[in-house]
Amino acid sequence: RNSTTSSFSASWKAVQNTLPAGSAFVDYVRYPDLNPSGERSHAYGAILILPEGEPEWIPLGTEEDLHFWLGVLRARLEYRTYVLTSTQSTNPPLLRMSSALQGLHDRFWAPVAAHLPEGTDTIGISPDAGLNFVSFAVLLDGQKRFLANKFRQLVYYTSARDLLVEEKQPALQDGPWAVIAVPEFEAHHRPEVAQGRGSDELSRSILDNIEGFCDIPGAREELKRIERIMPRHPGKSVLPNASEEEVRSLPESPVVLHFSSHAFLLPSADQGASGRVELDDLDQAPDHFYRSGLVLTEAKRAHAAREEGITVPFRRDGVLFSDEVKNLPLQNTRLVTLSSCNSGMGDSVRGDGVLGLRRGFTLAGSSSILMSLWPVVDDSTPAFMEMMYRLSLATDRVGQSLWESQHRNLVEVDTADDAALEEAVLRYGCFVLSQRGPLQQAVTMPEIRDPSHGRWAIGLAVVGILVFLTTRKRRRSAHA
Repeated sequence: RNSTTSSFSASWKAVQNTLPAGSAFVDYVRYPDLNPSGERSHAYGAILILPEGEPEWIPLGTEEDLHFWLGVLRARLEYRTYVLTSTQSTNPPLLRMSSALQGLHDRFWAPVAAHLPEGTDTIGISPDAGLNFVSFAVLLDGQKRFLANKFRQLVYYTSARDLLVEEKQPALQDGPWAVIAVPEFEAHHRPEVAQGRGSDELSRSILDNIEGFCDIPGAREELKRIERIMPRHPGKSVLPNASEEEVRSLPESPVVLHFSSHAFLLPSADQGASGRVELDDLDQAPDHFYRSGLVLTEAKRAHAAREEGITVPFRRDGVLFSDEVKNLPLQNTRLVTLSSCNSGMGDSVRGDGVLGLRRGFTLAGSSSILMSLWPVVDDSTPAFMEMMYRLSLATDRVGQSLWESQHRNLVEVDTADDAALEEAVLRYGCFVLSQRGPLQQAVTMPEIRDPSHGRWAIGLAVVGILVFLTTRKRRRSAHA
């Protein structure tokens, strides 16, 4: 890989030279408030770089604003999840989701949008600190329109220097795909009190977090849908109920690596009032690479055994920590998709993205990471992923294909209807894509038709012809 730019900071001129016409790059910055009204106050600003002209500094909202509105959004997402999955009723939070999405828009996007030239349709952003956990696609403007319905694409970058990474990437059609699903866990038994000697504290913490994870029927459906449309390459891998050993044994770097499984983020003693950890540098807490992981089929059984003092090798414990992920062979991987609840969460590092699964897969070599900022809805995600992959295969534009899939699922939503808004945001707003490489100019996205509809039409036509011929034969026999 020709990632020769990764060791130095990008100059704004070098970044500007990568931008196509009709695009903009927004580099967000979290900084100490020069006029603090309280203790250790911080605010946000943005450096706006356009294809022409000097960069502009744009002051934005405060960290207090961000944490408040993200908290309202989270509360509403939890409420809507409860409504959709429970037979009992509960009272909604006091503040509406639309208020949160407009509050985030007005403080962290509207000031930037005011400086965008007319005709800007392609956006690259590099969030800082807590802004890494904002899904810009579902922010609402003053007319309650989603950002996904206003721009042709918006993609995330860890930092501005990632725009300068030049890589010779294979087309999505030109290499093997690996699709990994974990719809069920292996059977296990966990005693109420661990009896074994040398009980593993980390395994106990992991098991406390994953014990309540239920089976994911949609993961099997997702695997089937993707297998149906993926390129027929001899090196492809389709792994239902995958074990950690199978994932580690992938024979070569897949062009696309798709996970449909549970993910987790262990709590940290360093969490602040926002519930998140914010680090000043990567060396501050190297153990944070072991806070997040992907859960594979043997995870509950393996960690229940280790909790009782039974030795289970790390290669076979059913958990891929972000530190282990970085050793996967992904040097030629275009896209890693983490179709898992909260797979994009982690500890934000000032000016350098997020420690977590996304960082692990980036270190392994993947050019793009598609992840989720909140729980994934099992019954709608398989169709969403199929749409995204169909568009990607048709255009070879992964970032724009994700944004377009969100647009197509959000464009008809009545944002004045609280229930409709919350359900749409829950189902389709969670996904974000972080990439390396130049920002590409938007292309025309094709209409995608489900080939199964065509097969049904052919089948119905054949049935109609048979009925017609049978009827005509009977009529002739009757006349005879």
